[in-house]
Amino acid sequence: MDLVRLWNLKADLAESHPFEAHEDIAHTTLDAIWVVALGSSAKTIDSQANMLETVSKLDLPQNRDESVEFPQAPHPPAFDAILTLTNSMEPLISHPFPKTYHWFLRQGKSYKNAKRYKDQEIETMMKEALDKFSGQRVDALETQGKDRSAIDHMIRRELLLSKKEDREPQ
Repeated sequence: MDLVRLWNLKADLAESHPFEAHEDIAHTTLDAIWVVALGSSAKTIDSQANMLETVSKLDLPQNRDESVEFPQAPHPPAFDAILTLTNSMEPLISHPFPKTYHWFLRQGKSYKNAKRYKDQEIETMMKEALDKFSGQRVDALETQGKDRSAIDHMIRRELLLSKKEDREPQ
């Protein structure tokens, strides 16, 4: 629904001019993947829509066939972290010394910050899932109604298996 809201805002501001949509689709895709994997949104589309709600008028091109350029909202930290990590992989494909290049890349501040942010987010989501499922009986764990993400599913399955095997969860 965030994408529809964003495009409605853009359509109103563009006043019948076309606008680029590929970045919006890419951001929506990232949000969807983030929700499925972690159970929360990266809020990339939401931040752009919130910013456009504050814009009352744009400088529109004279030609109705020219696309409108919209101001960009700052990306949420989750988006920047994932973008930094994924963009770091692309040059490795064509680099003559990929292991060495990647080692140097991992030493950079932006890479380290992005990885730290990603790891903290995953750890937070895992703790939330563990808290959600840890006190339940085995029969309650067998139902999948409370899974909101892949992490929820993995934690629930591990708790279920560990209880059945009478061992501590890993």
